[in-house]
Amino acid sequence: MLKGIYFRIIVLAACTSFAMKAAAQDYPTQPPFTPPAPDYEVLTDNQKLVYSGVFTQCRQLVGVSESLSDTASRLLTRCGEIVVQNSGAISNFSDALQRTQAEEIEILGAKATEAAGSRLDNVSNRMQALRAGVIGMSLGVAGWEQQGLPVGGMASGDDFSRLGMFATLDYASGDREGTARSDGFDFDTFGATLGVDYRFSDSLIGGIAYQFSDADADVEKNYGDLESRGNNLTAYVTHFGDNYYVEGTLGAGRYDYDTTRVLDYHQNQAFHEVLTASPEGDQVSWSLGGGLLRQNESLSQSYYVQAQGVQLDIDQYTEGTDNSVNGSMALTVQDQDIESLSVELGAQFSLAFSRESGVLLPYLDVAWVNEFEDGDQPVVTSFANAQGTAAAVNNIGWETDDFDSSYFRLSAGTSFQMQNGLVLFFNYDTFLGLSRYDYHGVSAGLRKEL
Repeated sequence: MLKGIYFRIIVLAACTSFAMKAAAQDYPTQPPFTPPAPDYEVLTDNQKLVYSGVFTQCRQLVGVSESLSDTASRLLTRCGEIVVQNSGAISNFSDALQRTQAEEIEILGAKATEAAGSRLDNVSNRMQALRAGVIGMSLGVAGWEQQGLPVGGMASGDDFSRLGMFATLDYASGDREGTARSDGFDFDTFGATLGVDYRFSDSLIGGIAYQFSDADADVEKNYGDLESRGNNLTAYVTHFGDNYYVEGTLGAGRYDYDTTRVLDYHQNQAFHEVLTASPEGDQVSWSLGGGLLRQNESLSQSYYVQAQGVQLDIDQYTEGTDNSVNGSMALTVQDQDIESLSVELGAQFSLAFSRESGVLLPYLDVAWVNEFEDGDQPVVTSFANAQGTAAAVNNIGWETDDFDSSYFRLSAGTSFQMQNGLVLFFNYDTFLGLSRYDYHGVSAGLRKEL
């Protein structure tokens, strides 16, 4: 008991000392309250915001320390350690602040928008194949950013079934570098898309597709991980003529997440805490585009523009633990609204080589992508164990990373259509101009006309 009382005295003295220094140095007294720390300016903006929030919450808990529950008392101990730890090495102090913010929030949004892009690509590829005359069933194994077979170059018969189906499997892997605002992570994503469509006329086709996605992401330094599972339905329609096309999609889905956050920042590694949560989110996505088609003997050309929007709403959630003596630093994360709006300008070129066994179609697709949303929405959290106490609950806000505003997508590959209607294809994708992502993908698969 004496040890606990002694610790509270140290924390109270530290908070009082910092408050006096802050007043003397003319720091703002209204939130966010930022007390001085050694080498304070070397902290990132987010670490400064977290420091201010932890300091304020700790000071409020000290004021009602005699009435705190066991869990709230452990929170006071943990935030007190962070406050007191500022007298030590700045690297330990900044790491403690970095661990306190919920890194997984940004990964939720990043993976959801990637999944939306994959789903819209798969549906767009199907409409592209339908315009090129692929009728009936098509089966494919495709990469995450695979752009599909080229428009043109495939013959379309006069007699065809009005009902069609398609199936696509997806895989992606990659990593994102850490920044001053968030840690880096690597990821693996699997997905499957099943769809059915109907040809209302020779130039108008509509359909609906279902997609399931499963993604895993690991935060660097073993500081946490995330798994997401999504189910989406997307309606699509395309209208086309001899030298033009227009198309659109509208989708909605539900995501389930499992997050793990690891806190292990004490100088002697004595403090180790694992926090978990299972938030949910709803997503709405749409796309609208069109293009011009040109055919010059065996050379097919497509020049297109497409707008795409994604909105993800993640419900408020509170972290927990299955250990009764753990969970002191659990956070409540408020609702998140993540939006993306992009426009893509591109051109695709394919060249047909006729052989006795079929038609070989190498192609190249180059597009410039412009993102209109900043992506740096604030994330607001609070300590879950401060709720229900006599102390005021202090919100801690911090910023996520900006979206890349402009970059290029490059796809190259070839397909081979046999006389029996079987189509084999290979595709390579990469992105140029992204500030943090390093992505290279290959894909191979088949489609079958019936």
